[in-house]
Amino acid sequence: MYDSTDFMIRGAQFRPNPSCVISYSSDFYLT
Repeated sequence: MYDSTDFMIRGAQFRPNPSCVISYSSDFYLT
């Protein structure tokens, strides 16, 4: 899976909105 802290940091760089962060980062991390 992913580390929640790293997940939020990476996601926030692209999508500040928490909902988008979840969607984008989960896909980003799997890619």
